[in-house]
Amino acid sequence: MPAPLLRPTLHLCLLLFALAFPLRVHHVFSASPSARVLRGIESQAVADSLSRSGRFANPFLYETGPTAHVAPVYPFYLAALMRLFPDDRSYKIAKELLSALAASVQYALLPLLAVGIGFSRRVGILAGLLAIGTFLALPRNLLTLETQGSWEHVHAGLGLVGLCILIAHILRQRRFTLRFAIANGVAWGAYLLLIPSMAIVFGAWLVAGFALERSAGFLRFALLSTVFLLLTLAPWTTRNLIVMGSPIWGRDNLGLELRTSNNDCAGPAF
Repeated sequence: MPAPLLRPTLHLCLLLFALAFPLRVHHVFSASPSARVLRGIESQAVADSLSRSGRFANPFLYETGPTAHVAPVYPFYLAALMRLFPDDRSYKIAKELLSALAASVQYALLPLLAVGIGFSRRVGILAGLLAIGTFLALPRNLLTLETQGSWEHVHAGLGLVGLCILIAHILRQRRFTLRFAIANGVAWGAYLLLIPSMAIVFGAWLVAGFALERSAGFLRFALLSTVFLLLTLAPWTTRNLIVMGSPIWGRDNLGLELRTSNNDCAGPAF
């Protein structure tokens, strides 16, 4: 992005953040003061297991053994927070404030994303303001979806915006160097260890890149990015091969989720 365009865009990003973050912080501290942590959620249950025994196991609160039911990044993140904030109340507040921060930064970056992919800054500003307005309009019980921090979706949204800004910059500036290929591949690999379902977005960006830039330089960049993505996934895949008996690169819960949502007793809103 040209420097004359970057500075005012960053100023707008800061303005959106200044509007979004206080609203979410207010909700964190004005919601129910209960210090109870939702222990039954899969990521939290695995984080509890990591905190107690160092084992990536037991996603259903009970002793069920080693697992790949959830991707590794978020349970390790929660376990690290639990180590930093040992009592439940401070852990819960820290988790919620960091979730509020991630949501606010995500919306604040939308003008930068809009300019990066070739839209007007106004598109990103409108999107950011719409996100702020939607938060104000939602009923209180839905506001916690952004601030509770029990699931990875808010952090995944921020990661997706950041990665789209990165790859848009690479494509627009034609930065098809080894350094950018490594950065792109490792960043996407780490992101897929947070939310594996977003692998389709990485593939979509490669297809879009081929459509925009039919060159040997981009082909080399795409191949190197994919190699470094796979190398980033390799430790988790190897662990699952050894512990679970199968080279699972993301999660192993597809069959369970299909069964849970499509059996004869499943509700229409599941």
